[in-house]
Amino acid sequence: TFFYLTRPPRCSPPFPTPTLFRSRLAAMYGQAFLNHYADISSAKPADLAPTLQQYRITWTILRPRNPAVGAMDHMPGWHRLYADDRAVVHIRNDVKP
Repeated sequence: TFFYLTRPPRCSPPFPTPTLFRSRLAAMYGQAFLNHYADISSAKPADLAPTLQQYRITWTILRPRNPAVGAMDHMPGWHRLYADDRAVVHIRNDVKP
């Protein structure tokens, strides 16, 4: 399972614009899910770890400035697999890349 903590940057056809992306998520998952998404996007440790476990997320792609990067760097059972100026990838320790 993959977890992407940001909206798509500068989308071009056939990909939806960020506004449409959020609208489709709200229609598909509901406002409560999006509120929870906002909580984990801000790296509230009380929400992040249980959410990763609940949804069986095995790797993440985050923007380097995302507050969740620091939380993921120190989260037991996870390690940073890759990082550059555009993305940071974390993977669970029990998953082979």
